[in-house]
Amino acid sequence: MASSINGFSRSFRPCSLKTHPGLAKMGKREPVSVVSLYGARKQKRNINMGGVAQTSGPSRIHRDCPDNFAIEYEEKIDEIRQVLRSKGEDDPSESLVLVDAIQRVGLSSYYEEEIETLIQKHYVATCASIYGYYSLRDVSLLFRVLRQHGHYISPEVFNNFKGKDGRFRRNLNQDIRGLMELYEAAQLSFHGEYILDEAASFSSQLLYECCSADVDDNLSRMLIGRLRYPYHKTIARLTRKDFLQDLDQGGWRKTGTLLALMDLRKGQSVYQGELAQVSE
Repeated sequence: MASSINGFSRSFRPCSLKTHPGLAKMGKREPVSVVSLYGARKQKRNINMGGVAQTSGPSRIHRDCPDNFAIEYEEKIDEIRQVLRSKGEDDPSESLVLVDAIQRVGLSSYYEEEIETLIQKHYVATCASIYGYYSLRDVSLLFRVLRQHGHYISPEVFNNFKGKDGRFRRNLNQDIRGLMELYEAAQLSFHGEYILDEAASFSSQLLYECCSADVDDNLSRMLIGRLRYPYHKTIARLTRKDFLQDLDQGGWRKTGTLLALMDLRKGQSVYQGELAQVSE
């Protein structure tokens, strides 16, 4: 096999966990039970069937229309499942973005089989090439998702974004999304993986510089949030509201946002019911 394909090192190929047992710690994490941060508020935010937020009592969404809510909730779950399957077939790059979004809003438990099948089919078996993942964002996202699911990829793939001097190219400072994903990917490093140490330092420096520059307040807030709370080192359900706020609302993203908000409201109702039982 050629040592390089489309400019990318063949060291990008996945390998067995037997070779890198430490990856077992990076695999799927057990869910953590936490009390909702939003349950303590006196005023609750509810999502009606049109997706418009309104103020309501603790259990109104289940008291007023339990059947309709449950039906729409299941419909939204199935809609995203169909999108996940179709993207896995037709658009591997976009399917990575979808998988990442599902994980970040705490909905991955509904799609474990589909996500695992997608990863196995499209990415774990990429022994000859990495399809169309040439941008910094796509390569970083693929690197992170595969490592999160227990598949080893050599960090040498990021050498393709370095210049002749052996350092990351400075012109990458224009690729904000790519730098955010590079920083996230660098969080899954092993001891001695100096390329990822360099990637973390490089990306964080440029992202902090961007925050200090005259940029949009929403962009600055998003960058600071990513730097403080990278996905691999936080609990998805505690940061999903910020993630949803920054998520574009085109295509499947609108359905995903509505599902995540419904899931948030559903979880709040459960927590409030438990607190009511404890109080009684």
